[in-house]
Order: sequence, then structure tokens, then C-alpha cells
Amino acid sequence: MKHLIIGNGVAGITAARHIRMQDERAEISVVSDESDFFYSRTALMYVFMGDLNTKDTEPYERWFYKKNRIQCIRDRIESIDFGSKILRGQSGARYGYDQLLIAAGSKPRMAEWPGKELNGVCCFYGLEDLEELRRLTPRAEAAVVVGGGLIGVEMVEMLLHKGIRVHYLVRGDRFFPAGLSAEESDMVVEHIRSQGVEVIMNDELSIIEGREEKVTRVISQKGLAIPCQIAGIAIGVTPNIAFLADTDLATQRGILVDKYLATNQPGVWAAGDCAELSWMPEKRPGRVEQIWYTAKMQGRVAGRTMAGCDDEYLRGIWYNSAKFFDIDYHTFGKVNLGEPGEKNAYFRVKDANRSLRLVHRNGKIIGFNALGMRFRDAVCRRWIEEERSIQYVLDHLEEGWFEPEFARSDLREVVHA
Repeated sequence: MKHLIIGNGVAGITAARHIRMQDERAEISVVSDESDFFYSRTALMYVFMGDLNTKDTEPYERWFYKKNRIQCIRDRIESIDFGSKILRGQSGARYGYDQLLIAAGSKPRMAEWPGKELNGVCCFYGLEDLEELRRLTPRAEAAVVVGGGLIGVEMVEMLLHKGIRVHYLVRGDRFFPAGLSAEESDMVVEHIRSQGVEVIMNDELSIIEGREEKVTRVISQKGLAIPCQIAGIAIGVTPNIAFLADTDLATQRGILVDKYLATNQPGVWAAGDCAELSWMPEKRPGRVEQIWYTAKMQGRVAGRTMAGCDDEYLRGIWYNSAKFFDIDYHTFGKVNLGEPGEKNAYFRVKDANRSLRLVHRNGKIIGFNALGMRFRDAVCRRWIEEERSIQYVLDHLEEGWFEPEFARSDLREVVHA
């Protein structure tokens, strides 16, 4: 059986591993135009800041691929004929398959701003973006970062680390509204400003201006003119499916898949950032899941189903984590969905960037947001799965606490409040 995988990210390589675990004789090929080997995108920030080198971001040693007979091909797939089961690469090569997994990931979103083609306009998603930022920063004194989300705040910290003055444009009145309440957003924005960043809320990019094809300043919609040499764009990502536009593959925002991650084309699956879970509700989190751990779970399911197992994709309780400079952020379950009957209990430790929000409905816990505090993943998930009462969670909060002993006074404050 010839298995072909488009994309050597976490979904694609996890699928390859599980195909091999189920079938010793399978022929497995992985095609990627970005890198020779799988690497962790989430670690690129630390490569830029000098804490890691690029090879440190590779989760598997390079001998892993040969040992497991996974052929790595460097090429960009430009078209697919699902009828003849043939893919055509940018190199001119043709690739046949018996079974195909599309794990092509996502790409940064870019709006149609005047000047977006200027030298100095950049995103931060992959290795190419890392190299572009490395090229730009030595000559830059000032930068503007656009986008009030997780990648945006990473770019702000990275540029600040290089001694560059940063203005941060956030379109709404709240930073990261998909994940944070107004109180949590205020705390994070306050902390970002304390690092020397000029945070501008309720405004957005309108025009990027330049001279000699290089960025010189940006103009906001409210008319604010900000001199800069870098315009960092971090307004989200979108599934990388443009190369499938003229095919019979069913797509909406991403590639539509069923519970087994199979598409509407025989012998074709999709997983990771480019897959759209057709049976999921149209609310966050749902349908397109652009998170590292869900891509890994989807890769496992796709690989096993391609190898003949009867696995369904069951994500379980939603989880995500990030850092806003040195504020840890962890979220579990359903938060900020605004569903009927949803209530919030919020507490912030006095004079500290530490807070906890418990979300409940009909007296039962449905979600957690912890900033500057850490809780045990398994415990929080179990409480949500078991539909524990809000009172039960408060009475047993110490079971989920994952902090040093000296911080237990914060826990007592939370429970008391």
C-alpha cells in the first residue's frame, strides 16, 4: 500500500508514525516544500531570541525517518487529480498514491492594505518568516505589530528583545477576545505596557507607506501616523487549501472531513490546520482547530484509519496554553462562548498578574481560565467531564493546584473570595 502525505508538520508526521506502527510493509512518503524535517513551529520564537538553534526544534532525530522507512521529499504540490490518484509537484515530478493524507497546515492571513508588498512587511509562522525577521531587525529601530492575539504578542516580545521600539495595534477594546474576559484583557494589556510597549486599542491598520520599496511608516484608521521599519502582521491564519480550488474535494473554510477524518474523495483524508470538522458546531472551539495538540491527535486518527483501524476523532475537553511575556495562560473547557445560563466567577490576586476564572452553568463547572497560575491538566479536565459543581471545585481546588508551596496563600485567597 502506497501512502502519500502532504505536509511534514505535527499532523503529517504523527500520521506517518501510526501508519508504520500498524503496517510494517507500507510505503510511506511525506512531501513538504518548507523544510526537510519536521520541526516545532511553537519553538521558533526561542530560536529568534537565541535560546535555541533551528535543529533543536526538531522533535525527532534525523535518523528516525530512515529507521522507520519514511521517505521525505522536498517539493510543493501544485495540483491533484483525484480520479487518477496523481499529484504534480512544482519540480515537475509526479507522485502516485493508494491513500492520501492532506496535512498542508495553514498560512498567515493578510488583508488588502495599500503597501502590503513593501520590504519590511512580515508575518511570523514558519522558517521563512524567521529568516525574514532576522534579516529585517538589524536595520530597524521601530516596529508596528498588528493583531491582538497569541502570535501578535509573541512578535511584540521578540522585537522588544532586539531593542526595537514597538507600537501594538489592537483592533477592538479587548486583547485576545476569543480567550480572555475584559478583566483578564486589562491585566495582560497593563503588563504589556509595563514592558515599554505602546499598546493602541480600538484602532487598526489602514495604509503601509514606504520609500524606495521599504516600509517607513503605517497609518491607522483613526489617522495615527507611526514611523517604523517593520510592520508585523499577526491577524490570524487560514487553512492552506488554495491549491485544491479546481478539484472536486469538498471544502468550506478548510477541507471537510467526517469523524474518521475522511474527505468526500475515496482514499483521501485531511488532518491538522487545513481540516474542517463538518459535524462540529459553528462555535469556538470547533470545526477548524489550529492548535498543536489537536493536530497531533488528528494525525494519530488519520494514520490509524488509513492503516485500516476504525478510529474516530474524539478531541475531548478543549485545552490551550500560551504566554503573554511572563504571564502563563491556560484554558480548559468552554469559556467566552456566551451561551445561555453561563456564569463567571473571577478573582485576581491583589498587586499581581495572577487570576482565575471559573465558568459554570446550572451550578456545574464548564471551563477554567488561569493566568499566572498553573493547574493540573488532568484534574481540570476530569472535573469538567464529571460535571462537578462549582462548590465541589472550590472545595477541592488544591487537588488541581500546580504551584510552589509559597504560592498557596494565593489559593486560599481565591477560595475565600
